[in-house]
Amino acid sequence: ILDYFEIKPQSCIYIGDSDVDMYTAKRAGVTAVGVTWGFRTEKELIAAGAQYMVADSKSLERLVLGEEL
Repeated sequence: ILDYFEIKPQSCIYIGDSDVDMYTAKRAGVTAVGVTWGFRTEKELIAAGAQYMVADSKSLERLVLGEEL
């Protein structure tokens, strides 16, 4: 998808709630963001490669906007 739309991986984030999501982000070369309100625990997401963890939608918004968490 990134190639098709000519998007550089460093310009993209992948947000997910499972270890599979974190592995997918890693394989795509994009930033992996785990959310704590989903399928897996924070510990599992970090172990799977989450580079950032967010606990609510406001924190996710701040991350996307490049603000301090």
